[in-house]
Amino acid sequence: MNKTQEFKIPVERPKNKINRWTLITKKRQIDLMNEMIKIKRNETNKIESYTAKRNEALNESEKFLAQDIKSFVDFFKSNTQESKKAIAAAESQKNIRLEQTKILDKKKSDNNKMLTNIRRNVDTLSYFNVYKEFLDNVSSKSKKLEKKQYISDENVENKHPNTQKGKLPEIRSPVLSPTSQNIKKGEWNL
Repeated sequence: MNKTQEFKIPVERPKNKINRWTLITKKRQIDLMNEMIKIKRNETNKIESYTAKRNEALNESEKFLAQDIKSFVDFFKSNTQESKKAIAAAESQKNIRLEQTKILDKKKSDNNKMLTNIRRNVDTLSYFNVYKEFLDNVSSKSKKLEKKQYISDENVENKHPNTQKGKLPEIRSPVLSPTSQNIKKGEWNL
């Protein structure tokens, strides 16, 4: 083989139809596209990490919310139990107060009954005191009469020997009947 046969020189050089400026602009566009792809990948990675963190936070907040709900339910149950106990205690206190007021009212009514009985007894006692005074006055008058009669009887005994000594003649006292108006006035019927 000949050296000339092996290597053929092309007659015409292939012409590059794209000029240099268009090539530069296309290269720039490719570089820009590569940059945009990198930025998009970075942004998608950031968004994915953000969503992962957000999902984690949501899961945590759901756990906290479940705990809060449980604690609120427990608090509500304990609160209702305490309110039931407080209501029962208030009812028992109310019943005790009602019983005490009943006892107090009964004692007041008994006290009022006793006071009315005492007043009635005082009225009757004052009536009997007036009557006693009347009887005392009458008895003192009758004693005076008896003394006078006794003195006169002694004189009569001395004059009449038929009567026994030491024996007084019977004295009949008149029946005294004071009326209520006369008692109040202090006048007596003899």
